[in-house]
Amino acid sequence: MATSTKAARDGAQALTRVRNLVKTDRLREHREDSGLSQSDVARYLGVAASNVSRWEAGKSRPRPDHAVALLELLDGHQ
Repeated sequence: MATSTKAARDGAQALTRVRNLVKTDRLREHREDSGLSQSDVARYLGVAASNVSRWEAGKSRPRPDHAVALLELLDGHQ
């Protein structure tokens, strides 16, 4: 499988998982359970903390590459 195809599939799967976490208000809970602040997540991803806040509120969605990195970060802190 081509790397770009795998990256696209991984990104799509991560976006679906992030959407499900947002719908159930679990993204914030998952972040807090991991002991991370919005600022911690933002620094790791290279985005503004306001982006993380909007993702948690369901007002916007992360890009696929940010979704993958976000889930890796949160899963790694469990």
